[in-house]
Amino acid sequence: MAEVELKDVVTGIEKLFKGHTHFVFWYDKEGEFADNIDELGHQLTEPIVIMQPRTQLKTKIELLDIEKAGGKALVYAAFSEPDIHQNLLTDMILYSKKFTADMNVMLLHELGLPETELTFVQGQRKFFAAKTRIAKFKQRYQRGKNPEQVELAAIAKTNDLQLSNILIEVIKAPTLLDEFAKYQVLETFWSFVDRAYGYHGKHDLQELLATMMVNFAYYQMELDLPVMLRHYEVSYINNVVSFMLNWRNRNDTREVYKQAAAKVWRQLDGTQIFKNLKIADLLKADTFIEFDRHAVKWLISELLAGHLGEVINHMTLPAIAEKRGKMYFSPEYQLAYNMTVDAHNVLLPRENRNVDQFDDLIQAYITEDYLVDTAYRRYINALDQLPATQVDLFDNLSRNVESAYNNEHLVPMISDWCQDYVPNMIEPQRRERNFYSSTVGPNKDRTVVIISDAFRFEAAKELQQRLDKRDVFGTEMQYAVTGLPSVTYFGMPSLLPNHELAYQGNKELLVDGQKAINLEQRMHILQTIEPQSQAMRLTDFLSLSSTEQKKYVVDQKVIYFYHNTVDATGDKPASEVNVFRAVEDAIAELERGVDRLRTISIRNIYVTADHGFIYRRHLLDSTDKINLPSDVDFEQKNLRYAIGSTDFDEIGVDNVKLGDILGNDDQRFVFYPSNANVFSVPGAGQNYVHGGCSPQEMIIPVLHVTTESRKSQATYATLAVTDSSRRITSHEVIVNMVQNDPVDETHRAATYALYFVDGNGRQISGEQLVHADITSINVNDRLIRRHIPLIDQDFERGGQYQLVIKNVEGNTSTLIDYQMDLTVGGGFDFDI
Repeated sequence: MAEVELKDVVTGIEKLFKGHTHFVFWYDKEGEFADNIDELGHQLTEPIVIMQPRTQLKTKIELLDIEKAGGKALVYAAFSEPDIHQNLLTDMILYSKKFTADMNVMLLHELGLPETELTFVQGQRKFFAAKTRIAKFKQRYQRGKNPEQVELAAIAKTNDLQLSNILIEVIKAPTLLDEFAKYQVLETFWSFVDRAYGYHGKHDLQELLATMMVNFAYYQMELDLPVMLRHYEVSYINNVVSFMLNWRNRNDTREVYKQAAAKVWRQLDGTQIFKNLKIADLLKADTFIEFDRHAVKWLISELLAGHLGEVINHMTLPAIAEKRGKMYFSPEYQLAYNMTVDAHNVLLPRENRNVDQFDDLIQAYITEDYLVDTAYRRYINALDQLPATQVDLFDNLSRNVESAYNNEHLVPMISDWCQDYVPNMIEPQRRERNFYSSTVGPNKDRTVVIISDAFRFEAAKELQQRLDKRDVFGTEMQYAVTGLPSVTYFGMPSLLPNHELAYQGNKELLVDGQKAINLEQRMHILQTIEPQSQAMRLTDFLSLSSTEQKKYVVDQKVIYFYHNTVDATGDKPASEVNVFRAVEDAIAELERGVDRLRTISIRNIYVTADHGFIYRRHLLDSTDKINLPSDVDFEQKNLRYAIGSTDFDEIGVDNVKLGDILGNDDQRFVFYPSNANVFSVPGAGQNYVHGGCSPQEMIIPVLHVTTESRKSQATYATLAVTDSSRRITSHEVIVNMVQNDPVDETHRAATYALYFVDGNGRQISGEQLVHADITSINVNDRLIRRHIPLIDQDFERGGQYQLVIKNVEGNTSTLIDYQMDLTVGGGFDFDI
């Protein structure tokens, strides 16, 4: 008997009878199983017709009778199949199945491979020795595909047969190379790699990755490989670039790429081989994370040198940082790039303004100057979150930013403010104590007021920008000016309805003779003026269920919500260093709060604050402090204000009568530094301050938000190809596009993946990403160009191919038809 077990013969024959097959023909040319036919007949479901030599006609008649009766049978012949011209059963064989007891042939048929692949099966008996591996192969095999590539994919456990995906799996798990060697396909793998990428190096994975990354880096920089790196040259650069693009754009291999690139950098001694690159060239590339470190160092050096205008190709430093911030390693360096932009905004010289009156100072702050406070806040907040490996880059810049913010922004601004500040010069409707009568009272609709303790004007502007990005909100920013001292125990009562405010001392301001220290007292004052009023902490309200929230607001005309994230952090010495992080948190919390109110049909919302604050990171020294007279009695002394009954003269100290602040005849004085300094008082915590006279402390936001309960109608910003000719004439296709609409409240930013496919939907190019996030209304600013490298392969000249524009977030695609006009191609017998 042959090496094949009888049970395997039975299994093989029974498989062939599945479906509508009537006959299975078995020509056993050596007659190896002639003695086993009886035993076989007992195990088979179907009967056996034994055909003797020269009995073809008799057998055919017998088979026709069986077929006519709807039966099935195995036809066994202990001789070779006759030539087609001498075989009377040829016609029946054509619609039947043939069986052979040759294990290789049996396996060939089971795998669905053509007869031409018998040699492959014979050579891979070790791989096919396990049923699990046979199953994996069959699961992946498609007619016409290279079986060796299918085997590689099965070993690598990837369902995608393309060499690029097999290679990515190898990079993820280099031990797969040992598996390839075990099953004798390692040389096949390297043969595919050599042919697909025109790779000429040694068969070593690390050497291959170095070759690919070097070529990709110089491709990005649009430069030829220098002489010293010519040994890394490849024949098919487009295939290398396509592989690199597709690998890098996969979310599941990002960490693998980072680790591989870091290892290649060390292998190449990247610092040495890339040291002579021009910065204009290096800024185009993001192959290695070290390029980003170099880019950040260069941006910082330019800022320190005072180069605050255009620097390269008509681009400013912020524009360059923004562009780099969208490249591959932006997640690791986004904070750093943002910091260079914010530093640029702080370091820009402050314009000399001819200010005639106090209102001009207010307008300057609420239109432009607040942006410097925002930039400084973002810079310091990012600095606190920087990875430890990047902190040293910013040491010198941080000193310059700190100096510029204090000496060129705060000091002159606060000096100008204090010089012109007169309480009665502020328009009545802009005074904090008139907030209710000028803003809340006139509203006929239900009005919700959110008071966020120490929520500065500049932070409210950022909240406004976030809300403006959504078409379910309408916003309008106004402002109010606090009295002095600009503190909570003055600000919170002043925001309530009032006819008379009176300071009782001991940090207590009475509203029409009533205390207004706690929530219950403030709600009582509200209900005195409007019985249908409520007051609650915002966090408590948001913790309620939707049903409870709706029940709370029903039939109410005025609702005050109190929020305290910024001041609760800044007022504690132990946590004041985190106050800018608290501002970020407050913005996010208020955005969620406003959105939640929208969902329960609150249409009319005001976001305001009781006061602002000043925060500086540098430690104050004796030159920043003012000593108050020791012979004067003060009711209150704090860093930025003091209250007392006796006037005095002191350089750097101004005062205003409390009665002028409150609109009564109180003759006590509020004293305050007439500059950015603080009073020398006991206690810790001197970086976060408020209570004094400055736009940062006194200008509070009055952000009016109107809401829509409908679902947002906003759609993703889209791209349109502007090229008039849709013909592919080069292995690198230049695609010109326009972002159809600017990103605004009705158009959301989106990321698109661009690549070409053939008529079967198979990707034939690298994948380029486009960030459709441009906000400019100028269409010229929304023009976009991408170079998409095609894989080197045979193309059908005149054939139809398609550009895919895939929305990564929305998972939708647009297809643009292109006609192929390439005359030559590569040509591979495997998928790359």
